[in-house]
This record gives sequence, structure tokens and C-alpha cells, in this order.
Amino acid sequence: MPDTPGTENSGIPATYVFDSVAFDARCRELGATTEVARADLTKVDRSTLMRYRRGLTFPLLNDAYDFAASVGMAVTDLWKES
Repeated sequence: MPDTPGTENSGIPATYVFDSVAFDARCRELGATTEVARADLTKVDRSTLMRYRRGLTFPLLNDAYDFAASVGMAVTDLWKES
């Protein structure tokens, strides 16, 4: 049986993707309806936010917690295992 990514001792790291649907919905609830407003709300550059959306980068763990907290969400609500 092949190893499943992210399982204990699999040796294969889990892959996580940014849940932009959940993020956008929460931002709309908070009144941030544009990318500029969302970037301001989360205190990241628009380019950083776009890289999260495209899966090109993942924040350091402390930054991920700060990012999620800025919109009142948990890291596990914003980055899902794929």
C-alpha cells in the first residue's frame, strides 16, 4: 500500500492549500470587499495575498497564526490539507 502524504512516518509531507472561499467570505463579513481592503485587514501586501491564493508560498507558522487571527479564523480554517 503506498504511503499517504502527511500520515505519521510516511516520509511524504502533507500539502496544504489556501481556502480562498472561506477567507473571502469572512472578509466580506468584515467589510473588506476588495483585495486592497483584504490586504490591509491582514497586514500583508497584495502580492503576498495573491501568492497565498495561487499556492506559490506559505507563511511561516507565526505569520499564519497572525494572518488567520486578523480575520478571526483559525489557521486550520484557512489552509486545508489537499
